Amino acid sequence: MAFIGLFVKRLVFNEKYIKVFKLQKFLKGREKMAKPKVKTNRSAAKRLKVTATGKVLRKQSGASHLLRKKTRKRKRGLSKWVEVPQELRSHVKKLIPYKF
Repeated sequence: MAFIGLFVKRLVFNEKYIKVFKLQKFLKGREKMAKPKVKTNRSAAKRLKVTATGKVLRKQSGASHLLRKKTRKRKRGLSKWVEVPQELRSHVKKLIPYKF
């Protein structure tokens, strides 16, 4: 019985020691690290363009199928880029931070 108690004590001590050691190792690396990089949302980067003046442009929806019943004028209009509303610019800046 004493042997089992000793084994359990040693096991608990080892677990605590390992946790402290891992924490020290983790913190040691963190001291020198810079701020984490901001990742670009790749799907947004492929769908949006930012102009030189800072406007954000997107393609219009509805131009990929069921085109037979749409007029030429409507299809021509759908093929153009349109500006993203001002209210959504803050969201877009988070998605594609390096394009601004």
